[in-house]
Amino acid sequence: MTTKWRFFLQEVAELYDFDGISIDYARVPVLFREGTQWKHRNDLTDFMRRTRLALLEVGKKRGRPLLLAARVPENLIGCHFDGLDVETWAREKLVDIFVIGVHSSNVDIAAFRRITAGTGIKIYPSFDDHHSSEGYYEPAVEVWRAVASNWWHQGADGIHTFNLVFPDPKASAKLGFTHGYSSRPEKWHRLKQVNQDIGSVATLAEKDKLFYAQRRGGGHGERVFPNPENWSTPRHMYFNTNMLAPLPATLDNDGKADTLLKLSVGDDIAAQPEKLRSLTLRLLLSDPAAEKLAKEQSIGRALVVGSMRKHRLYTTAPARNIVKKIELRINNLLLQEPRAVGSSLTSIPDSLRWAKISSAYA
Repeated sequence: MTTKWRFFLQEVAELYDFDGISIDYARVPVLFREGTQWKHRNDLTDFMRRTRLALLEVGKKRGRPLLLAARVPENLIGCHFDGLDVETWAREKLVDIFVIGVHSSNVDIAAFRRITAGTGIKIYPSFDDHHSSEGYYEPAVEVWRAVASNWWHQGADGIHTFNLVFPDPKASAKLGFTHGYSSRPEKWHRLKQVNQDIGSVATLAEKDKLFYAQRRGGGHGERVFPNPENWSTPRHMYFNTNMLAPLPATLDNDGKADTLLKLSVGDDIAAQPEKLRSLTLRLLLSDPAAEKLAKEQSIGRALVVGSMRKHRLYTTAPARNIVKKIELRINNLLLQEPRAVGSSLTSIPDSLRWAKISSAYA
């Protein structure tokens, strides 16, 4: 099989004058039997060696390099889980670009930078607009900005986008395209804004952003991976699970232990206080014990997932007086007592859905 694939890749590279080939190990490939991935890592590394040699040969014939990229899980743990020995790939310079992650905002750029030091290999974190985390389906521009801001400040060489699929309706009409994606002008304008904003620290400067803590699961939803509210550890395809994400997280009802969440904020908020109009930390809670409360006694339920699952998932709205029982801290600094403001955010039963900081600039 390795020889056949090597032949196909080399044949394609010889037929078409493009800049490189990207092998996607994070698009639902089942490479080995569950639980045997790391055992067979050398087989996959051998395939990468053969592919690299084939593309180097093509590049030499045409007089310019033919680059090779590989899309892999967002951290080294995930790569090992799926049988990808990326340390060896980096050491032997088997790729030119690591595209890391799928729909996780928490990519370990530092770890990939460490294993590629001195190799010239570039690091491109990836974000999927369609198979996104639950609660962030086709994420708002503010979410994209926050994710990109974090990645640029962490030292990414570029950003890889996935499933930004909505074309300009006017251009589509001229070309005779009639697909449903071609008749969604509001989607096109969001996509256009995303592409205009995320390309650099400069294009992101002083623009509203929504930073969030990551949630497990999502992506392909219940069709492929377990749901966070009924979680079981998958044995293959780590890349699309957000398996190590901190949410959902259960609160300690006795108040003896904090629920600790790490929230990365790329923007240097303290450096420009005169331009910052507002800074808001939001928590979404779900409390099954409050299920039978009258509507006026609760803060209102919120939709968690609607489009990526067969069945819609809502929070169980907590009682309004829960604000008296919640204590919030950032960097161990006690914040003001929280307020219940509608139900515009999302959660899952028995858990804290997310914590997020949204920053708005004047």
